Amino acid sequence: GRGMMTLTDLFCVYNRARGIEMVSPADLRKACELFEKKGYPLRLVSFPSGVLVVQPADSDEPSLSALLASYPSGLAAQDLANALGLSLALARNRLKAAEDAGEVCRDDSIEGLRFFPNRFATT
Repeated sequence: GRGMMTLTDLFCVYNRARGIEMVSPADLRKACELFEKKGYPLRLVSFPSGVLVVQPADSDEPSLSALLASYPSGLAAQDLANALGLSLALARNRLKAAEDAGEVCRDDSIEGLRFFPNRFATT
């Protein structure tokens, strides 16, 4: 989805392409941690849940605020996954990170978990 991939998925894809002489998970993580320092157009990002993703350094994904405006009945993880071309797991992590940052509020009801702009936040 827009170049975002979990480190676990990257490990699998990279080693599958190599066939033999596989790289270890620790070595791949160390290499990804150096992307920005070495000037590569990628960066390693950690979600609060601990999930690590590799994404373009100049990632220009739309803000959640813009997406939330398109979903007056709230944004579900599946909506975000579809809108951004992410896996459901990455969409959930992105929403959780936005909630932790105070950008969104959750409504966990019988209809499911949906997120709305945080109008309670004080600036």
